[in-house]
Amino acid sequence: MYLTCLNRDWPEARNTGIDFMALNEKEKRTLFVKCKWSSKALDIEVLNGLREKSNA
Repeated sequence: MYLTCLNRDWPEARNTGIDFMALNEKEKRTLFVKCKWSSKALDIEVLNGLREKSNA
């Protein structure tokens, strides 16, 4: 598992409202997110779908 800063490491997620995200490297799944404005954060399943599309 690792913690990533979305603005630096995953440009596709810049406008999600999320500041940091924990990822499971083995399964390539989002485990949790931290954001300043939780009402702007995308659902974790939506984020996992975006990641899968960007890795395809």
